[in-house]
Amino acid sequence: MNTNSNVVEPNYLRPEAAALRLGISKRCLSLWMVRRVIPYRKVGRAVFFRPDELDAALEKFRVASVGEPPTPRKRHTERNATAEHTITPA
Repeated sequence: MNTNSNVVEPNYLRPEAAALRLGISKRCLSLWMVRRVIPYRKVGRAVFFRPDELDAALEKFRVASVGEPPTPRKRHTERNATAEHTITPA
């Protein structure tokens, strides 16, 4: 194991190092964790991040340049109406 407390193994980062890599505050990182914007692993009270997964999560926020065609957006599908959501006339 590395002596630096922010790096656990070559493939995992602690929250401080992950926030630094993403260029965000630790508070923002915590908020993204709660909102499940970024993937993480939790072992007991220790939290770990994989750099490649952080990069992939950050790619979701990418905005295309002016000359670049926009990326297709995922369409939200309507939920199928169920009996509990169906309104019946009286």
